[in-house]
Amino acid sequence: MLGNATKYGAPPIEIVVVNGEDEIRVEVCDGGEGLPESFVPHLFDRFARAVTGVATTKPGTGLGLYLVARLAGAGGLRIAYTPNRPRGSRFVVHVLRDASRGMAARAAGITPQPAIR
Repeated sequence: MLGNATKYGAPPIEIVVVNGEDEIRVEVCDGGEGLPESFVPHLFDRFARAVTGVATTKPGTGLGLYLVARLAGAGGLRIAYTPNRPRGSRFVVHVLRDASRGMAARAAGITPQPAIR
């Protein structure tokens, strides 16, 4: 996501971490031209590339965001896109609190237990 912000976006590029009660959000925002509205439904598709705008002037395979979405999904995370205001793109990774505890436990070789509510 950060690579896309620097390749296709424009300054300012910001990384924001929001520590919410139920989730942690990691946001990558840029001040570029944003995405064509017609391309947004295909943004995370394999080999997807916009046919207008700055994407037509840069080399690429259309695999970057597809891989980000697949890796996020495999880790129990969710990724989303919204336009940045007043211009640009905003990509957000949502990490649920229960998911983040599970990932940390798996990384440490511990079998995570369900949360008790």
